[in-house]
Amino acid sequence: MNKFNRGLMIALVVSVAVNLLLLGVGIGHRLGDHAPPMMHPNPMFGLIRFAETLPEGRRQALLSQLDTYRQTARPAYREMRELQNRLRREIVADPVDPQALRAALDAIQSHVQTQQEHSRDAFIQLLLTLSAEERAALDTRMRHPRHGPRRAFDDKPGRD
Repeated sequence: MNKFNRGLMIALVVSVAVNLLLLGVGIGHRLGDHAPPMMHPNPMFGLIRFAETLPEGRRQALLSQLDTYRQTARPAYREMRELQNRLRREIVADPVDPQALRAALDAIQSHVQTQQEHSRDAFIQLLLTLSAEERAALDTRMRHPRHGPRRAFDDKPGRD
């Protein structure tokens, strides 16, 4: 066997091995028992995409609620950016002031906690407006988020 044939044979073996590896990883991912993804710290996160799966009338009602929430939360996002900028200034300060750094971190922690409480309360109010079927669909969506194209709420029932 000359060098060219030997190199070709090695390339073929490597190619087959890589393809088998990728096939095994793909099959393992599909069949594996994966833990459900962790919920986002803000339970309101992702609800716009969920709303888009609902029938038109319900979709508009839920999107209206989510828009109201987003409008009331907008100042809190601005405040968080300001707190993060404050922290960045403390990080690059020379010399570093431990008390100022701690105060900046404490302010962020307090802000996050307050916003999580507001999100929790808004989520509870939103859930009170959903039917049992919609809540079950939301639960499924939270445990198995889709990454593909969006589809109608009642399209292909039972394929969650």
